[in-house]
Amino acid sequence: MSVDASECAAGAAGSFEIVFLGLSEAAPDFEFREHFSWAPPVVKVNATFAFDEAMQRYGIDSVTACACRD
Repeated sequence: MSVDASECAAGAAGSFEIVFLGLSEAAPDFEFREHFSWAPPVVKVNATFAFDEAMQRYGIDSVTACACRD
């Protein structure tokens, strides 16, 4: 995931959530959120699923805005 923080103050960072909709062979579909921190230029994220689960879709939510440059 790339972060464009060109309008942010130096040393800018923040947080965000990824909302996952997962599928399971032996249980109902499930939704969960993972909280991450961002800092330019790149953010690496990782989510682990069980052997009988798969991700159907995801979305980014609750992004913290950075402080603007002067």
